[in-house]
Amino acid sequence: MSRQRFTDIGWQYCKMIDGNHCHVRCNFCGHTMWGGVSRFKEHLAQKRGDVIVCNSCPPDVIMRIQEHLIELSRVKERKQKMNREKLEEDMRRLNNAEANHEQPRLPAINTAKLDAEERDLIKQAIENSLESHEMEKRMAKHEDDELEAACRESMLSYREEMLWRGGGEGSSTTSQASGAGPSSYEYDSDLSF
Repeated sequence: MSRQRFTDIGWQYCKMIDGNHCHVRCNFCGHTMWGGVSRFKEHLAQKRGDVIVCNSCPPDVIMRIQEHLIELSRVKERKQKMNREKLEEDMRRLNNAEANHEQPRLPAINTAKLDAEERDLIKQAIENSLESHEMEKRMAKHEDDELEAACRESMLSYREEMLWRGGGEGSSTTSQASGAGPSSYEYDSDLSF
């Protein structure tokens, strides 16, 4: 296993099972799962739908992992945008070459030997690739939007719970004396909003 795999933030919170990086055990709840560290981070971030959420994960870890996943989705989106722009540029060059009745200049292909049928096939392949890329982009955006919404919901829920426990603006003794939550909860001064 390469060292690069172990630099991922998720490895701090799980253990590999039987030396298989795709099979991991959560350090917080003991849940075992397949899918590797990427799927495991969804477990910690409490992303609903694809994984069982970790109910034992500390709130600061949940927030850290959610922020990490949001940043990863932004990086992925930037890469997809660069790839799409490159495909669009190739398509523009191909269309301009055809409009000028020139041989299109396609990357890494000797186009001088291509006949009209081959050019049409290449053009169709590029168009199909662009359509496929757009569909994948819409699906990724939808998934990213769902993850962001789940993260926001989780953060709001966490903040509401902390306020209910007396971890808000006032001290825990004031909120407990007024009957705002069970007396077994104490204010955690390490948490900030």
